[in-house]
Amino acid sequence: MSEREGVARAEHELRGAATALALVCEALRRDPAARHHGPAIEAQLDRLRAGLAALEAARQAQPAQAECEEVELSALTRAAARPWDDAEVEWEGGPVTAQLDRRRFAEALGNVLANAAEHGSGPVRVLGRRHDGGVRVEVRNRGRGLEIAKRAAEELGGRLSFEIVGDSAVATLDLPAA
Repeated sequence: MSEREGVARAEHELRGAATALALVCEALRRDPAARHHGPAIEAQLDRLRAGLAALEAARQAQPAQAECEEVELSALTRAAARPWDDAEVEWEGGPVTAQLDRRRFAEALGNVLANAAEHGSGPVRVLGRRHDGGVRVEVRNRGRGLEIAKRAAEELGGRLSFEIVGDSAVATLDLPAA
């Protein structure tokens, strides 16, 4: 079997499992006692679908296509955060809708939540609100090492900042010159 055929078979199996799980979510939504589990599973299925779309695009050597739709973000954010028991979600200003690819949103937020839960400390707080004509979703928790580094930078008269540049997370320590 060729490598390409192996990838296609793996993709097929993942799609089959995703379809079966989507049917389970539908059944959960119809069961009043289990209804609250459906959205959390569906949010994780959205992450799985994003990965499958990226896999298919890579196999075809093309960029993944966005599937934009109107999405209510406060509900989707709560559903994405649900697997992390200690995550608390606050949403200011009521429901907010956006036109976006829900799979990519679940992928982005899910990865940030997983990183906070796995590498941070203390409870994870998710804060959502309208912001400058858009929507801002912040994920916060305590990161002991990051807090120590930030405090040390401030004590040196500088500051520590973080950003994503290309495929790298960049921590920048700005210090005053002599």
